[in-house]
Amino acid sequence: FGRGGYFSQQFPQLPVGFFGLSNLPDGDVLAVAGSGGFVGRFDGSEWSQYPGPLVGGFRSVVVLEGEDFVVGGPFYLFFNLNDVAAQTLLRWRASAQRWESPTDGVSGGVRALQTMPNGDVFLGGDFFAAGGVFAPGGAFRTSVNWTGTGTVNLAPITQATLLNGQTHCVIHENATVPPDLARIARWDGTQWISVGGGIPSGSVRSLTAWDPDANGPLAESVAIAGSFVLPGSTATVSVARWDGLQWTVIPSPVLGSGPIRLRTLSDGELYLTGDSGTRRFDRASATWVGVGLTGSSRDVARLLNGNLVVGGAFLGAPGLPTPAFIAQRTGSSWSTLGTGLNNTVLLTHLLSDGRLLAAGTFNRAGTVPVNQLALWNGTTWSGLANTFPLGVVQDAESLPNGDLMIARTGVQGSSGFARYRETLAGPPGAVSVASGTAVSP
Repeated sequence: FGRGGYFSQQFPQLPVGFFGLSNLPDGDVLAVAGSGGFVGRFDGSEWSQYPGPLVGGFRSVVVLEGEDFVVGGPFYLFFNLNDVAAQTLLRWRASAQRWESPTDGVSGGVRALQTMPNGDVFLGGDFFAAGGVFAPGGAFRTSVNWTGTGTVNLAPITQATLLNGQTHCVIHENATVPPDLARIARWDGTQWISVGGGIPSGSVRSLTAWDPDANGPLAESVAIAGSFVLPGSTATVSVARWDGLQWTVIPSPVLGSGPIRLRTLSDGELYLTGDSGTRRFDRASATWVGVGLTGSSRDVARLLNGNLVVGGAFLGAPGLPTPAFIAQRTGSSWSTLGTGLNNTVLLTHLLSDGRLLAAGTFNRAGTVPVNQLALWNGTTWSGLANTFPLGVVQDAESLPNGDLMIARTGVQGSSGFARYRETLAGPPGAVSVASGTAVSP
């Protein structure tokens, strides 16, 4: 059989307007309809419909090995009135009796990445499905498959950090969740658990795991930043930490409405970036101190040589051009990394080999044309071999096998993450992109 059409005389009960027909190895006929989410099988006497939850229309069906097959859309995975994941390809895996994404992608944007102690990667974002598995806002990518995080819809998850082996996440204030999971929650391996009773109002925009007294008697905490009200209080605060027993306010200035990020660096120091610049929390005085830069900053990193790197869009500092988008501090002096980048840096990430990844809205690193991503090796800039659209880069994570995973939003019709793998031969890198339609080399 080939492409279908608008007739159904030979096969009783087949919906009018089917678009694809194919044969299974046992001779049964597969058919997909252009509307109604119909995927059916005709055994010579009657039709049986494959289980959903599917809505929308199909355009083709191709049988793979055995009784596995792939259907082409556009259509939707439909979980409930609020959880709809757009798809363009879907595979029926007969051995598991379930639908899977053949492109290994997720159904929307990814905002947060976190590598787990066992090597799995947590992804959080605006999606409801991962690899065909129901995953409302959060999913884990193992070495062989995807696993979801239960049925509670936490989307969108905006940031994640690891504390005591568990993923802690920022939940957007507009998410419809139980009160005890509002704005922050942790995954204990089987279910989402409240962190400090939840945050009853306001906006939490960043979090990080942090030891407030550097291996002293105080427990390692999860620190959050934004503009929010803690449980049992009416005061709006900007930064606080949860130690497993109680919330403690960290005295902080009022933060602007722009993006902010809390980051704990390799030396255990806590940094806060945003429109008001870059600050480090001084434990001795319990105050935030500036680092000598004026202007907006978006992220910080610590190089292996101890230099502090700040990315953003600065008005300048001694030793820097105006504007500058990435800079390093050696002692008390600031300097550019090479000749710098030509537009805003949104994210910095230190690779295990000591190189620095910068991501943002730039298209040139030093003299090298790039596409929103660049690597600094301590001497020169280089680009990554990516030709796909990145949208807005939200996060990056180094995987145990050396791959680099990029979280992104704002790319219509594509999955919210991309994976970069360097090769010893050929171009400097090869990028595989999980998307709704294909995996690109």
